[in-house]
Amino acid sequence: MDFLGLLMRHWDSIVRILREQDVFAPLLFQGEGGIAHANDWARGFMRGVRLHYKSWKELFDDKEHGYLLVPISGFSARTRSRS
Repeated sequence: MDFLGLLMRHWDSIVRILREQDVFAPLLFQGEGGIAHANDWARGFMRGVRLHYKSWKELFDDKEHGYLLVPISGFSARTRSRS
């Protein structure tokens, strides 16, 4: 199977999961002391948003729901303290 076929199969599985489940929680890996750090996830999420910003603009501009993206934006902007 070629790369595009694998990518579309993964896309379809994500769509199916989001349609079938009421709640979606990001996968956060635990660091030292068992603390889950959201920075890497948020950074990846925001990279995805930037790939198709026009589709997300309405939510960013929404006064009632746009605030939900603030923590994600904040986590994605934080720099890592370790190199």
